[in-house]
Amino acid sequence: MTSWALLTPSFSRDFERCRLLVESCERYLAPSVKHYLIIDERDAKLFRSLRSTRTELVLKQDVLPAFLHQVPFRPKWWWRWSGRPVRGWMVQQIVKLSADQFAPQDAYIFADSDTFFVRPWDPASWIRDGRVPMFREIGPALRGPMTTSWFEATSSLLGVGFPEPYQTNYVTSLAVWRRDNLQRLHRALEVGHGAPWQEALYPLRTVSEYTLYGLYCDAVLGDEACQYHTDVVPTLNYWPDVALDERSLAAWSQGLLPQHVMAMVSSRSLTSVAAIRNVFGIA
Repeated sequence: MTSWALLTPSFSRDFERCRLLVESCERYLAPSVKHYLIIDERDAKLFRSLRSTRTELVLKQDVLPAFLHQVPFRPKWWWRWSGRPVRGWMVQQIVKLSADQFAPQDAYIFADSDTFFVRPWDPASWIRDGRVPMFREIGPALRGPMTTSWFEATSSLLGVGFPEPYQTNYVTSLAVWRRDNLQRLHRALEVGHGAPWQEALYPLRTVSEYTLYGLYCDAVLGDEACQYHTDVVPTLNYWPDVALDERSLAAWSQGLLPQHVMAMVSSRSLTSVAAIRNVFGIA
């Protein structure tokens, strides 16, 4: 692989957290990695200040088909000329699955806007024998209604068998996709459904883009995916909906391991961005 892109969906309420991520990229991420911020058109003016030679804004409306429009007073829904409205959650997955339309790089890395880098990192360090990683963890603790619904939907989309109970997870921070594999996935969906690949996703109530990509690589491409499996989580994550102050943030940060190149403090916790900056020295 010769080129990399970091992709981050964001929105106005996460702007300050996204700014922190962008600044941490400038400090720690290899300069060759292009960063794409995926946002709504209505947030473009707010995010414009984050653009640079490395960081580019991508508007969802420029990626999605022209017939799909955000409902003005119900932004979590998108309407189209034919068929039922599409859930905003599904639109988010479709935009990420459309990365090849705006990012010409060979490999994609996905990072949410409440993450930030904590040490120098070059994704080329993850390459093994010409292969990039694909996160996959397996175990009975991963069984659950959500995981099951993701795999039921994905196996139906791909026309592959669904072993029950399924206990595999492909969802992680810094998930890595290959551009050529993503394009193969598009073609497989179009052949299987006889329509543009997005049409297969519009009617769904939920789907996991990482599960769709991961199961396609494992169950359809196999060794041709040219990705190796890893269950290493590269981010120190804080998930509770409880705000951390500087003291508790500092204590939590002691959990950083050598494998952690990023940290994530969930935006739902409402932890102060200023406190995160002070503890991690990103000012």
